[in-house]
Amino acid sequence: MSIGEFQFCRNVVESLLTRFPADLFYVFHHEVSQSEFENLYPHIQNRLTNLSYRCLTHYLFRRLDLYITNEQFVTGPPGVYTLTLFHGQPSKGVTFNLHGMFPVLANDALFLYGPLQRQALEEHLAMQQWTLPNHLSLFEIGYTKSDDLLNGCYDRESILQDLCLDPAHKTILYAPAFNEGASLRECGLQILQTLCQLSQYNIIAKLPIDCLQPTSDFTATGGVNWFEFISELEKNYNNFKLFREHAADKALACSDVLITCVSSISFEFLALGRPVIFIDTPRFYETSLKAFFPNNNISDFAQRTTVNGGKEFGLTVSTPKQLTQAINEVLTHPDRYPPNKKNLLNYLLYNPGHATAAAVEKISELLVKKVKSQRSPKEVKKLLYRFKRRNHLIQFAGHHVRRLLNHYGYDINRVGSGFLDAEQTVSAAKKQELSVCEYLENAENDIRKRGRRDRIIKELETVGIFAHLRHVCEIGAGTGRYLEKVIDLGRPIVYEVYETNIGWTKFLSAEYNGRNGCKVVCHPADGHTLNYTADAICDLVHSHAVFVYLPLLQTLEYLKESVRICRPGGFIVFDYYPAESFTLTIAENWLKGPHRFPVVIPDILLNEFAQKHQLQTIHKFPEIYGSGQVTYILWQKTIQAS
Repeated sequence: MSIGEFQFCRNVVESLLTRFPADLFYVFHHEVSQSEFENLYPHIQNRLTNLSYRCLTHYLFRRLDLYITNEQFVTGPPGVYTLTLFHGQPSKGVTFNLHGMFPVLANDALFLYGPLQRQALEEHLAMQQWTLPNHLSLFEIGYTKSDDLLNGCYDRESILQDLCLDPAHKTILYAPAFNEGASLRECGLQILQTLCQLSQYNIIAKLPIDCLQPTSDFTATGGVNWFEFISELEKNYNNFKLFREHAADKALACSDVLITCVSSISFEFLALGRPVIFIDTPRFYETSLKAFFPNNNISDFAQRTTVNGGKEFGLTVSTPKQLTQAINEVLTHPDRYPPNKKNLLNYLLYNPGHATAAAVEKISELLVKKVKSQRSPKEVKKLLYRFKRRNHLIQFAGHHVRRLLNHYGYDINRVGSGFLDAEQTVSAAKKQELSVCEYLENAENDIRKRGRRDRIIKELETVGIFAHLRHVCEIGAGTGRYLEKVIDLGRPIVYEVYETNIGWTKFLSAEYNGRNGCKVVCHPADGHTLNYTADAICDLVHSHAVFVYLPLLQTLEYLKESVRICRPGGFIVFDYYPAESFTLTIAENWLKGPHRFPVVIPDILLNEFAQKHQLQTIHKFPEIYGSGQVTYILWQKTIQAS
């Protein structure tokens, strides 16, 4: 059991503790889960232990009568009857297939939630061209986690009062998925900012448990501390609360409308007969889903209820701007959202409200019958070895490879994560009683590169782009070298920053927010969009030393977004390596140095882009960067541009 998974079996465990008070042995594979469990049930601490999955072959496990887990992809001990309770309704297409791991092989029995989950199983078997294995039993149990919700065990008014929200107001819950391409990373902050401005509603955000992982776990977090970013909204909006409990039940119980994307939480809310608004997330299917199924044709997956979170039962919007109208629609017509509530409930759940009793009765029956595992011991050991090997390789890649590279003077860095450590750099600057910008300028060894920032700013100043600035956006602000000068010269009212490095965003907010009356707003950068910024609002969109290393298509995505947010008459500024001037001599200069990042861009491509988007080239000039020379280009968006 991993962090947060206990919520999916809590009702079952508590019932079993009552029925078999002395006969259960509990094992946890996550220290935090064990700690939480010990706090809840201190009287059974002596029966709790923390063992890794690699220990499942240990002789101790062979004495078990039954092995119950929420994790369907990890097989139980050889010779021990193994059943899974799952941890969420089918969503995203991975309930029965994740990176080539199949629960139909790993288990003796599956406790199915409802016809929807059976449908997901049938789709998986059809995709693999399999029939159901002879050793596998399917039991129609239901969703034990939802019993308390369906039975009205939570008091809405008390929950809202505990959250310091007004029970008299309707409550909107935003609970997104964590994956790349899902709404949180695509436009999560924009969604919440839109919602928080609706002062007539209570707004609650429930983040996925995956967001509790370190920001270094890019798959889980996208490199962003979402709790930190979103908690800032609580300071500005009295009607907004970030829900911090692992289990979402209380948040679901007190909410009138749910906003999500491809999270399985939608089915829990739909089972209550309440409306769900879905954020359309095409990039989830193009990125995450394709990564899950690289060898499969997934063109129709977005139409499957088992993959899309049940969008056909709710109202779908394309952008955060459409949320206000959508909320009004679902609240005004509760009979339409969701449609056919009774039939939908029966589609989602077996034994609605009584799943826990069904689960405990079936477990008791299996124990009385002293069932034996029908899985092949040879196959079980093979699955365990595969799982252990997979995790071992991940750990090796994450730790031993880095150690080896460090030994030879190298390190692993994600593109765009930043080359300077914020905390160390700020500390070093303070010791020398210098600003960060002054410190970095003095630290530049190449005399040609000293004064680079000021030369660039002077060039931009000559064409008058700092004369009438109100709203500025910078892509990859990093240490704030250019931000500082633009705020001082242009005195904008709002300065938006897209930066991947959390350390630098913290620094920029603390150091520059309020400088010359400017509001500095830092957004998490996803590498290709500026989703938190409204259309045609910026007087200046600029980027420095970013497009020189980004892959070409990412640069094009950023440029298209820059056009979108730039107002007619506004400016777009960036530097790049022109392909036409990237000679063999320059390439050989790069080969003499340690860096391998330059990406070249053909001028013909940028000219075509400018023409298509009605951008006028106002100024171009060269500047030293890396082992070569970049070209700065300054575009102005024409008044006629849409």
